[in-house]
Amino acid sequence: MVVCLANWVIPGPYTKSAGYVAVLNEFLRLHLAPFLMINLLTMVDRQAFVDLDYNISINTDLALQLRGFHHWYDYHSTEVYLNTDNEAARSLGFELQGERRWDNGRLFKVSWTYNNTDMRDDFFNNHWYRAVNSPQSLIKAHYVEPLFNNRLRFGFEEIFVDSRRTMSNNSASAYHLFNINLALTKPIYGFEASLGLYNVLDQHPRMVGGPEHTQDMLRMDGRIISFRLEKSF
Repeated sequence: MVVCLANWVIPGPYTKSAGYVAVLNEFLRLHLAPFLMINLLTMVDRQAFVDLDYNISINTDLALQLRGFHHWYDYHSTEVYLNTDNEAARSLGFELQGERRWDNGRLFKVSWTYNNTDMRDDFFNNHWYRAVNSPQSLIKAHYVEPLFNNRLRFGFEEIFVDSRRTMSNNSASAYHLFNINLALTKPIYGFEASLGLYNVLDQHPRMVGGPEHTQDMLRMDGRIISFRLEKSF
């Protein structure tokens, strides 16, 4: 079963750029809406958001989702709240996700997000460069296995983060993290407990520092063990 919806919103004053978007909205409504879930939103002048979503359920246990997006911002306007020193930004990418569920509660989910975000620091030239702390690829895999008649749940996840540009124009290397979790699904005498082992392989990836840091890159913690015990009354 495929779910297809369309939604177009153009709030605020009708400006010249909003007029162009209205024409594009009409084209999408007539030609693409029957096949895709479309979201096109213009918040104010010189900002545009285009999202195309495709969802399909092969059966009750298997679902796939594909989302494409193109976001464009022009900060050379007094109407826009400025949270960056750059004049403009553009982002183009997609998200692909698959999920499989079993009757016994087993779950497997994998997703891949590709994001190409560029910034422009001068309104009067066309020099674009890669955005700071913006990985192009983000991949996640998640698996859950019920144990002992679903009294316990064992799960693990693998996360991959692509390389990122730093504020000093260096490159923070790509890294991956492997996490394990074991948790009670049903309270025992009012007690709930979970045990987590994070960064199992004891990696020390570099995180991108912000303007408040003296370092360009920050060293992440290694392996972490977490135990949680709760009592309900």
